[in-house]
Amino acid sequence: MINRHLLALALLIKSPSAVNGELSADDIDLFSTLRSMSIVRGIEYPPALEAYRMRMADRVGIELHDKIAI
Repeated sequence: MINRHLLALALLIKSPSAVNGELSADDIDLFSTLRSMSIVRGIEYPPALEAYRMRMADRVGIELHDKIAI
């Protein structure tokens, strides 16, 4: 079910560097949620959303939980 919602969310990503195309508070909110979700194994992130997750993690220097996901 979550994967279906992530497909819809991926359509809203304007850039891997910023959800709205320009860094804003929306990125703080979205990245924190996506990082929290990364503890759950098996979530399939659409390409645009995966690029956003990886870019934002690199940008802020905070690792995702993918390696320890359960």
